[in-house]
Amino acid sequence: MALIGLVRETKGRNPRIGAALVTVGLFGAALFIGDGLITPSISVLSAVEGLHVAAPSLTHVVLPISVGIFVALFALQRFGTGIVGRLFGPVMALWFAALAVAGVGQIAADPRVLEALSREIAL
Repeated sequence: MALIGLVRETKGRNPRIGAALVTVGLFGAALFIGDGLITPSISVLSAVEGLHVAAPSLTHVVLPISVGIFVALFALQRFGTGIVGRLFGPVMALWFAALAVAGVGQIAADPRVLEALSREIAL
């Protein structure tokens, strides 16, 4: 995107460099758009596929739940990122709290985990 300014400056002086900058800029924009499409899809699908690990009988609902999440996100997105943040903020807080509880449970079951962590920090 920043190459547009360079293209404007070099377009009149050297058309070949201008054309090369346009090509590189289009390639970069295509990569950016591709990343914007694939990353959320992979993130949501991999998160929802955890249902399959926890309960293999729920494999058939992974795709419908993923589609539902995307539909909800895109429906809310038009109202701005603030409303999405207000809705998903508590969900993320609950998720992190669940991770903390699970982690403390594992540490209580085997405190040697802290010893291993201590060794890694010392290195």
